[in-house]
Amino acid sequence: MMKKSVLFIFALVMVFATSCKKELTLPDDSTPKDLSSIEVPADFDWKTSKDIQLNLTGNSTGVVTVASINGNIYQKAFLNPGQTYEMKLTVPADVSSVLVKFKGQNVTIELSSENISYQFN
Repeated sequence: MMKKSVLFIFALVMVFATSCKKELTLPDDSTPKDLSSIEVPADFDWKTSKDIQLNLTGNSTGVVTVASINGNIYQKAFLNPGQTYEMKLTVPADVSSVLVKFKGQNVTIELSSENISYQFN
């Protein structure tokens, strides 16, 4: 009786083990074979970053922080009242805005051009 039970369990395990088959996935034929067969739009510039000229003016002395929206700091600078600080800011190409902090003011600046000016109150 014990021998028949062991044989039955073994047969049952073999049936389940052979019934599980992994699906065969064939490679996509649209994958380019070499670099020359890739079509790239004419206006694509291959850059992963962009440069922004950021001109900041404060109404008092203090440190200004320019950071990503999620808080990663790009640069810090010291502002003097009435004097414009010119900052060259390099950010990833997909970044569309930065967070600028100065004396309790948090301002989101859209990176809509290569030259941007902002004056704190």
